[in-house]
Amino acid sequence: MSANGKGRKRDALTQGVQDRVVLLIDEWKEEWGAFSASALERKVASCLGIRCTRQGLLKKDAIKTAFDRRKAKAGKPAKSKSAEAVVLEQRIKRLEQLLADKTAQVEQLQEMVIRFRHNAKLMGFPADRLERPIAPLISHTENSA
Repeated sequence: MSANGKGRKRDALTQGVQDRVVLLIDEWKEEWGAFSASALERKVASCLGIRCTRQGLLKKDAIKTAFDRRKAKAGKPAKSKSAEAVVLEQRIKRLEQLLADKTAQVEQLQEMVIRFRHNAKLMGFPADRLERPIAPLISHTENSA
């Protein structure tokens, strides 16, 4: 018999389990049926293999917040997006990814500059020499004229 005296064993809702339940709520699919506490309880048991009550699930703040957010979202009628809106959303996502890539490249270049400056100082290059602007480069076409 379990500690609760009813003979039913419940699994612990560790932080990792709670995170997985929140993810399950956020990714709820229509083909799973209407979203409800009892449906969530069944889905947690079938997908995650976790035995718990809906009351036990909803006692956890992260799960309760995700549950309430999903219920509020389900209550609003879905708006169909125009083709233009879909294209613009895709463009925004591409641009956000491009920005993230460029930001990472800038960070790598900044680290490289810091490493080069450090190594140059270790080799004895004075700081004022490192700060001088680069002389303009002469192209091969100007030399042949």
